[in-house]
Amino acid sequence: MYGYTLNGKSFNSFGIIESQIASGNIALEGAWDMPARIGKIFHDWGDEDGIEPYLRSDEIFLGGRDIKFLGFMKSESRESAIEALDAFFSHIDPSKLMVLSGQLGTWNVYVSSDIKIEYYYGANIAVIEFTFREPVASFQDAVLPVADNKHDSIDNISWESIGVKLMTFKNDLNRPAPKSQTLTSYGVERYEGAKRGFRELEFSGIIVQPDFNAFKIVLNRLYKLFKAPNARTLRMKDGTVREVFVKDGFKVVNIIIEDDRVLGQIDIKFCEIRQLQNWNKLTDSSGLILVDKYGQPISEISKKF
Repeated sequence: MYGYTLNGKSFNSFGIIESQIASGNIALEGAWDMPARIGKIFHDWGDEDGIEPYLRSDEIFLGGRDIKFLGFMKSESRESAIEALDAFFSHIDPSKLMVLSGQLGTWNVYVSSDIKIEYYYGANIAVIEFTFREPVASFQDAVLPVADNKHDSIDNISWESIGVKLMTFKNDLNRPAPKSQTLTSYGVERYEGAKRGFRELEFSGIIVQPDFNAFKIVLNRLYKLFKAPNARTLRMKDGTVREVFVKDGFKVVNIIIEDDRVLGQIDIKFCEIRQLQNWNKLTDSSGLILVDKYGQPISEISKKF
């Protein structure tokens, strides 16, 4: 148990015992996600393929994140469960942010959904599920590993050195769907040529670390990487190089904490700006792609001048 409290009062004092999320063994889900961007993220020029992303530091803003809590209550009767739940509901202050805290972290939140109670009469057990909203997520700084000359890397930093083991990469060979058409016709289906949209690459990896602090260090590296301005350079196992950015943050799911290790899955959707060709990648003598401090290829920067 990780001793969760809400505004300094423990869940246990209301008879609420932390449970386990599906495919994990802790009560929280979403607490370590990277939030999606908000505001104007990109511009879609209808007469051009793809999109134009907004990637300057003064154009990148992050929203909040949902934190799901799952617990249960064992009571002598339904009546006593109602009394305990009413006391907990009264403790929730809707007028301001509340402090959700435990051994795994601290978050400033409010309750953003209905609190769902499923009561089992035979066992006198109430299963409790609700969602907190953290409107402003905070992130600790991190030091990124040095660049290396490997495939399966981002900004020339291998996923392995970041602390993530690649499981799957999907949609990297797909052709994006055409952009939507708005046509009016009578009595016959109309068609008009349209440019293609952008490709979304679906990345799934696994993080395995000896303890939870080491697990969070890996996440802090990823937060820093994806909050940074400019595009990211994604180098695939097949040798292709994609210029990408992240607009929807990432999800950390299926967290399992054991005595000697912590593991979890990370899911990221990359928006592909373009795939770089061999002739326009500037490399050093060892084949390492030359990038600026933000991970953007030097060969791409030079085209802007």
